[in-house]
Amino acid sequence: MSSAAATEAFGWIAATVGLPSVVIQAVRVNRRGIEGVSILTWCLGIFANGFWAAYGAATGSQPIFVGAILTGIAMACIVVRGGRQIPSALGTALVTVALLGWLPGLVWGWDIGLIGTLFINVALCVPQIAALYRTQTARGVSAVTWFVSASMTVLWALYSALDGRWVLLGTNLVLCGLHTTIALLALARHRKLARVEPALAIASA
Repeated sequence: MSSAAATEAFGWIAATVGLPSVVIQAVRVNRRGIEGVSILTWCLGIFANGFWAAYGAATGSQPIFVGAILTGIAMACIVVRGGRQIPSALGTALVTVALLGWLPGLVWGWDIGLIGTLFINVALCVPQIAALYRTQTARGVSAVTWFVSASMTVLWALYSALDGRWVLLGTNLVLCGLHTTIALLALARHRKLARVEPALAIASA
């Protein structure tokens, strides 16, 4: 297999892994509600994926383009469960991505826009981390989603390194750390809930 084919393969694998991770979260939200889930995080994700789709199209990366489109659609399935949070979250997300991603990208080029997306992705994770600290149970948050998503960022990092996309490489390494943090926090909350719920059942018996 040529190096170009290997690079393309890593991209498609990353795109394939990314979509199920979001679908898992969408299913959990549908079954268990949005407790502990930051709707702002997923709104930021939708608009950030819009940026990635445009970047993929502009630079000829089909895996980035297709992966971003499909993942953005899956994220929308989570956001629609947000109720009254949706308008303010969408507005905040749109302004954030426009100022940090689209504006720098249009004025100074894609590489500068990608540096802006690093800050977008940090901003994307912070509300979810804060929500996990605030809530004691986080029923709606899927730890599996964030663990799989962390694995996906490793694959995108490999793709970026092989394809010489160094800014994208740095962005994905930072994301890997943030997604792993969210996954571990969610797992800790779920374990705490597993200890608390039997006690509540006994108390109410």
